[in-house]
Amino acid sequence: MTNNDGIDRESETPLQAVLLCDSFTNTFRPASLDTPKVLCPLNNVTLIDYTLQWLHSQQVQEVVVFAVNQADKIERHFGRSSWSSLMKITIVKNTDCSNPGDALREIDKQAIVRSDPFICVSGDVVANIETAKAIAEHKKRKAVDSANMMTVMLKQVPVHSNLRTVSDDLVVGMNEDTNQIVLFEDNLAESAVQLPSSFMDAHKSMVVRADLSDTGVYICSPDVLARFSDEFDYRSIGKKFICNSVAEEEEGLQNRIFAHVLDSK
Repeated sequence: MTNNDGIDRESETPLQAVLLCDSFTNTFRPASLDTPKVLCPLNNVTLIDYTLQWLHSQQVQEVVVFAVNQADKIERHFGRSSWSSLMKITIVKNTDCSNPGDALREIDKQAIVRSDPFICVSGDVVANIETAKAIAEHKKRKAVDSANMMTVMLKQVPVHSNLRTVSDDLVVGMNEDTNQIVLFEDNLAESAVQLPSSFMDAHKSMVVRADLSDTGVYICSPDVLARFSDEFDYRSIGKKFICNSVAEEEEGLQNRIFAHVLDSK
């Protein structure tokens, strides 16, 4: 079937999502000692079911579920649910992973992500974000340059707000014209951020913002997984991969990462 835009929809790779069941933090202790965090209930619905419902609403057809802590309980949850009738569910269990970077490296090793782009999200994200526009923009940028490999979904919030966690002190610098991120810092130990002067030449119109929160939703090309496999120091997506990638001063070395800022309403 060919749509009005001339694209053969039947030949397209189904949109996939990588769902990380572990946040690799202790923020839900002691509730998560006997129950995986993603299986904790919110209004009598488990957190992971909110995430899956949202992914289904975004036309995701295949979900790679990566589980580390109490993975058997998560697998049994899917056995009792009806999600497999709505989307293809692939469960990957690996108890040796200690951080999100390890999880993404294992997924890359198994070569089970084919869609470009795919959505990467934590299983405890409760969201109603619309991703269609961000995905379309990502595809357009990737068609121009393969180095354009990720789009970060950011939400505008008041600087002093209970919507930000205690550890959330994110400062984002980006090109106002293209939304390319050139600074991504979340370091409470520092009172100032530094930006190489060479970036001023490359990006004539820049803005530095402290009113954005990382939603934990990322539109990624499969190249992102390969970069994690190439660099074992990447233990997290935001504080390591994004921060280090955008800090590369030499243009040819940069993994270009862009922001999609959601409506504040």
